[in-house]
Amino acid sequence: ISLTRGMITHGYLTIPMTAKHLFPVDSLGGWSAHEAGAQVAMTYGQQRRMTDIKMVNGSSLSPSARLGAWYRTLRAVPGDLIRLEKVAERHFVLSAGTA
Repeated sequence: ISLTRGMITHGYLTIPMTAKHLFPVDSLGGWSAHEAGAQVAMTYGQQRRMTDIKMVNGSSLSPSARLGAWYRTLRAVPGDLIRLEKVAERHFVLSAGTA
């Protein structure tokens, strides 16, 4: 996933809808609290966070957990790459690289 300025500024991660099959169906939710999905674990840097996955207007997905502090630690810039790896049914690892 290639980071954009908006992702870095606001701390979110936009995951292409083509990756939807990686996530448990019950983890996919909407934007409001009553539409939240079941939580999955995301590990990045030294952190492990529990989050649901929001469906963004039918075209992409985004974890509810914000990643801004991690992006600052990485000194992320637009175009840097984030790899999403499924390591268990409800556990995902994010790792960083450069373009």
